[in-house]
Amino acid sequence: MFKKVDFFVLSFLLFSFFVILFFRKPDIFHYRFNERLISDYLRSQDIEDKERKIKDRIFLSDADIYLASGVLYAMGEDPTKFNFQHPPLVKYLFGFSNLYFGNPYYVQVFFSSLIIILTYILGLKIFKSRKVAFLSSLMLTFDPILLSTTSQTLLDNTNTAFSLLFVLLFLLFPNNFILNGIVLGLLFASKFWSTSLILVIFVFAYHYFVLKKKIKPRSIFLTFLIAVFVFCLFYLKTFVNHGGKFNILFFEIKNLKFMLSHNSSPVLGNSLILFLTGHFVDWWGSGKWLSADVWSFLWPVSFLFVLLNLKKGLKEKEKGLFFLYPFVFFLTSLFNTAFTRYFLLILPFFYLSFSYLLIKK
Repeated sequence: MFKKVDFFVLSFLLFSFFVILFFRKPDIFHYRFNERLISDYLRSQDIEDKERKIKDRIFLSDADIYLASGVLYAMGEDPTKFNFQHPPLVKYLFGFSNLYFGNPYYVQVFFSSLIIILTYILGLKIFKSRKVAFLSSLMLTFDPILLSTTSQTLLDNTNTAFSLLFVLLFLLFPNNFILNGIVLGLLFASKFWSTSLILVIFVFAYHYFVLKKKIKPRSIFLTFLIAVFVFCLFYLKTFVNHGGKFNILFFEIKNLKFMLSHNSSPVLGNSLILFLTGHFVDWWGSGKWLSADVWSFLWPVSFLFVLLNLKKGLKEKEKGLFFLYPFVFFLTSLFNTAFTRYFLLILPFFYLSFSYLLIKK
């Protein structure tokens, strides 16, 4: 049960986050969409041009691509036509937020706030400690990556929020297939689903093999059935355009092949190197070592602290899941391209575990 002190603490954390945003990234509160972005996007690297009709190609950031494609979705375009490799949920949110409120960054502010709230709730419900809840949420509130991703129209904030919500709901209500299925569908629809699927499999496996808690097969089946239905809802425009004959399974298999061929690193463990040192080898071919724009000393500190106490952490029942998952993340991303924004997903896990170890000592 939440108490008054929890509302006061969360209010303080969210107020602090908004103050940081206001003074460090004031432009997001005064943003005005530039219609030229659509024309720029249509000749960007994200547009297939098999007939080579585009003569003046330009390079756009991922943030610009997601915003432009989202605006096109909101205007009625088919989500499989533009930026097909990522599911459309977050881009739809950007597009409709821009259309109705004149600012897509409201989506980012909302989901960043939700990440802070969910981290705090996980500290209360799973770690059973208000101190852990506060300290972990505080570290996250002031972490530069949260500020960075909130001020860009990227997919990671929403994906992280739904990931944390799924973990929380599944640990508390493992057989509530309706709730878990809806959140799982939203999670898979928020960003390309490979990393989310690994997280879900890990949570299920940890629950069954480590916690020794049985899950009803019927609940698992219905959870994924509902998740698939929710996922498909965001391609409703495509189903309508194809008269209901859109084969979403083959479409996602094609996307998987595309992502596997476009998300490889020249250096084994490039993501881990970036996380620990703030440096990485560029993935576009020159092989140079570059410095990250965003990095925090708390990343390697929490990594090493949790790693050294991993055996102890795994004995802590549900808490052990938070100790172990970040290392599973790095193990499964050994060959992946390194981006600091990807670390937003694992920072709540690290900070909860790190805070627990600090306070327990």
